[in-house]
Amino acid sequence: MIWYWLNTRQTPTEKSPLPAVALGEVDLEIRYGVQDALAQCEQTEINYVEFRKLSKSMAFRLAEVVIGRVASSILTSLQDNPYIDRALPTQLAKETELFSKYCSFLSKKFHRSIKNDFTNLMKEDGMLDGTKLTKNIMQISENEFLNHKEITPFFAGEYTVNIKENAKKEVQAALTEIIPGLIKDSNFLRKRLLPSMDVVIAADELAKLPEECIHTFKLKISPREIPFYTEEDEHDE
Repeated sequence: MIWYWLNTRQTPTEKSPLPAVALGEVDLEIRYGVQDALAQCEQTEINYVEFRKLSKSMAFRLAEVVIGRVASSILTSLQDNPYIDRALPTQLAKETELFSKYCSFLSKKFHRSIKNDFTNLMKEDGMLDGTKLTKNIMQISENEFLNHKEITPFFAGEYTVNIKENAKKEVQAALTEIIPGLIKDSNFLRKRLLPSMDVVIAADELAKLPEECIHTFKLKISPREIPFYTEEDEHDE
């Protein structure tokens, strides 16, 4: 009984609820003074709008090429093999509804990978690196399509020797051929002329400036409306 009482009793802290603080709105006011209005400066930035647009269309085109080449390669490898059903690769080799579904699935994988690896894929001049992009797409093609549960049966068994290797070679050749054309106009850097000002916010520095040079910046923040996380819109991938 003593052991039970010692291990089940609650401490005063456990009996009392812990205090909680919830911030409603925060008003931030910053006074700053303009010491000098400098000439416009040139700034280079990434054109994310153009990147998003091109990467999405490029991902779908790459998916069409990869799926078409894999299906064609499987059918070629099985042309003298009467033991394996050719229904799936036959449908994927044509513009059927099933082909469109696979393209939608694979293009989302490509698009996500390109976005996540964007800084590595883009060169200093703003162009996409064709070699790195080919490697990226090739890896996703193998992981998400060649290793897909509906495709792998064509690569297993005594009658399917080298079919997967042949398909990988076909995909590699297709990507090496098509990617240079897709990225030739893919410069995602743009230059903008922006106004520049020399400002101060320290109280002692503001005191030295005339009143007409001092401005106020007000910011209202509602912490409760700030999401802790965001989910990617699947329809936008």
